Amino acid sequence: MSPSASDGNRKQRTGKFPKSARILTGPHYKALHKNSLRQIGDSISIHIRQGRPLMPKLGITVSKKFGKAHDRNRFKRVVREAFRELLTSLPSDLEINVSPRKSGELLSKQAVLVELQTLLAKIIRT
Repeated sequence: MSPSASDGNRKQRTGKFPKSARILTGPHYKALHKNSLRQIGDSISIHIRQGRPLMPKLGITVSKKFGKAHDRNRFKRVVREAFRELLTSLPSDLEINVSPRKSGELLSKQAVLVELQTLLAKIIRT
């Protein structure tokens, strides 16, 4: 089988979340928490900092208290999808870290999207 034939069977990833849009290192998370504003919503809390990167960056922190690995991964996936939808409307110098507030609560993408919009509107306005 040729390499091109096997490539056709691979699933194409559209809308991949690039590394340049992520907060990746421990020191970066610590700096964000130390020098940020915090907003708490019903189901998520966010730390936000403005003035550093060239494009919005997202960090997601989910502890094991939240639930099993598949629950934590689902939360992260839903947050990334919501962030992707907001990406074009966000200021380019924004860094956000999102954490869940309630253990094991299954949130829809729409619920996270609405809550992120509400919390970001409060912070960006001030």
